[in-house]
Amino acid sequence: MCTLESETGSGGLLVVYSRVRGYELPFRVIIDSGASKNFARRQTVASNSNKLTDALRESKGEGTVSVQLADGKVITVPRIHMDLAVKFEDFDSSEQFTVLEMDKYD
Repeated sequence: MCTLESETGSGGLLVVYSRVRGYELPFRVIIDSGASKNFARRQTVASNSNKLTDALRESKGEGTVSVQLADGKVITVPRIHMDLAVKFEDFDSSEQFTVLEMDKYD
């Protein structure tokens, strides 16, 4: 299920709400066609602690990754990947996401 109620975020990004398998509440998804990867907020994926625990265990020892945020700031974070099953409208796919701790950057 997806609600295509567009919000205009900073920079005019398209915002949709999407169901993600394993999570009760829909995710707020910001679509940025210029992004090179998919990112998920750690605070959001932590609502299903089993999935996050598995991702943390599987990513242990993977090192770090540097990510350039929308404001141009580059941050270096632990390399934590999660595969999430994302569905909205006709799009239904399992995609890899890099998990980011974002609270300190908001």
